[in-house]
Amino acid sequence: MMKKIWVAFLVLCLLITVQPNQDAKAYLTVTNQLCSAYAIHGLTASGKTTQIGYVAVHFVNGDRAHPFLPFGTKIVTSRVHSGQGDHAYVMTSQGNLMEWVVEDTGIGRGTAYWVDFWLGNQVTAENFGYGDCDYAIINL
Repeated sequence: MMKKIWVAFLVLCLLITVQPNQDAKAYLTVTNQLCSAYAIHGLTASGKTTQIGYVAVHFVNGDRAHPFLPFGTKIVTSRVHSGQGDHAYVMTSQGNLMEWVVEDTGIGRGTAYWVDFWLGNQVTAENFGYGDCDYAIINL
């Protein structure tokens, strides 16, 4: 009897102390999505100054201030096929980047999860061209 009470006590303690992390954000991995690059300087749709590490996504309902993925969402590339070749990253003037943050919107072609990497230099963006990529969506 004492053993059953002890086990019940331990289970109760675990139920009380092990709570799911309410701050944990789900993520989704998307594959074979169209991607492109741009280099227009100025303010993004979120109101921030363009910089390497920002990415644009589709906007919804004709409103550039409402992105398909919320502003601040982080994406992490795992495969990028473009004019730069086949890599897990995008080559930029600041190094090879895999982590990007949604801060802009645009009119992309094709796939729902299209992304447009801001590269800051028109020649670099043109060399990137159009491609396809796989990436994980973090902290929606």
